[in-house]
Amino acid sequence: MECQVCLQNFDSTERRPKVLPCGHSFCLRCLQGLHVKKCPLDNKAFDASPSKLMDNYSLMAFKPVDTASLRFWCLSCKQIAPQECVEQHPVCSLKKARAEDAERLLEGLQRGVAAVDELAKLCESLEGWRGELQAERVALVTAKGRLQDAQGADEAVWDKAKQDAAQAVMHAQIRS
Repeated sequence: MECQVCLQNFDSTERRPKVLPCGHSFCLRCLQGLHVKKCPLDNKAFDASPSKLMDNYSLMAFKPVDTASLRFWCLSCKQIAPQECVEQHPVCSLKKARAEDAERLLEGLQRGVAAVDELAKLCESLEGWRGELQAERVALVTAKGRLQDAQGADEAVWDKAKQDAAQAVMHAQIRS
């Protein structure tokens, strides 16, 4: 299992899964990096220091299966390749297929970052906008990083990262 913020596998040290009062679990490192003590999923505030939160022992006990060498994309069927496709159709690595799929979104995210940077320059005198623009830039850069990191992740994480990236690109386009 992996932390939904950094997309890294949980471990028993710095990526130790901690349970928030709302029931969601994230790694200790990500929780310590929060600027505001709020759950990244539901924005519910919490008071405890991240290191004092309860450990999620069931997530620590989960051992990820290394399937990276088994994951392919069927170029004919346009889906994750089952064994029949690997043997009968042209395939490429799932990571390569996702990199190609993500290219348009990554370009859009980069254009969004550039547009926000440009707007930030134009709005330097308008102090009230600076915080919003910085938050928008962080959201775009975060979505870009998550999309790049999720190219080797499981389907649910990949779909979530792709959806978040598309929303970030659309939001940035509305602003520009």
